[in-house]
Amino acid sequence: MAIVLPQGRLNNTNDEYIRKFIMERARILAVVGLHGNTFKPHTGTKTSVLFLQRYTEEELKKINAVQSKYEKQWQKFLEEIKTLAKKTNLTEESLPEELTGFLNSFYGSYEEEPEAEDNDKENGEEALKAETVEDLYEAIDTLKEEIETLQKEIKNADREKKKELTKKLKAFQKSLAEKEYSLGLKTLTGRLNILLNDGKDSEEFHKFWLRSKSAKELSYPIFMATSQKSGKDNSGEYVYKKDSSGELMLDENGHLIIDHDLDFIAEKFIEFAKKQRYDFSRESYKYKSEMLMAAEEKAKYGK
Repeated sequence: MAIVLPQGRLNNTNDEYIRKFIMERARILAVVGLHGNTFKPHTGTKTSVLFLQRYTEEELKKINAVQSKYEKQWQKFLEEIKTLAKKTNLTEESLPEELTGFLNSFYGSYEEEPEAEDNDKENGEEALKAETVEDLYEAIDTLKEEIETLQKEIKNADREKKKELTKKLKAFQKSLAEKEYSLGLKTLTGRLNILLNDGKDSEEFHKFWLRSKSAKELSYPIFMATSQKSGKDNSGEYVYKKDSSGELMLDENGHLIIDHDLDFIAEKFIEFAKKQRYDFSRESYKYKSEMLMAAEEKAKYGK
């Protein structure tokens, strides 16, 4: 089967569940990126065509067996990560590939914080607004002092005042947690500790790791192409082929020829499919085989 999807569905973090749904049920045969003018004038959204083939029962059994194998290795790997988290001066190079990939995709790309002076030169006013590690440490210390003071005041306050101070205390505690979280994201060690101590994040990494390890073992080639000529201009009007003299070209039926490259891409995909020995009609072949066997049985035994 083939489906057309906005490219964002293939790239956005929030749409990972769509990609997961597809990959768990079908093999991706090809991904063809379409030109931005393809669906104009109706929309200029960048889209891609996915060519898929549903897994057979045998293929699903193989996939499940591989996933089960790595599931058994998860606890050992998790202990290794906990040991890494205790080290200082961690670098991305010292982390397993799957872990680095998850940290960057889940929490955003990690970059060491530049010197304040260089940061100001490059980013101007925005740099002044950004919270540096020093800013966060200072804010955290201030909040801790405020919280300690409030806790003392609450002990000696009357009922009404205590209610007011308690509300203020909760706001400060929430702000403190947010600042500590932001500080954690500033370093690899901090990110790693957030990952290990947050149940939801840990579970997401568990799933990510399992898929990554399984995908490596179950990897297969995918035909990739990008259309450079859509056959339309920026207004959505069709563009037709011209000969060397600038005259419009006609096909064998006297029709104008749209100037696109999808036919060329289709030919290359067919070549790729033949090399990979793709079977685009498994079900029909199975049906034909069963019909042939039934016919042979009838001819042999007269049934």
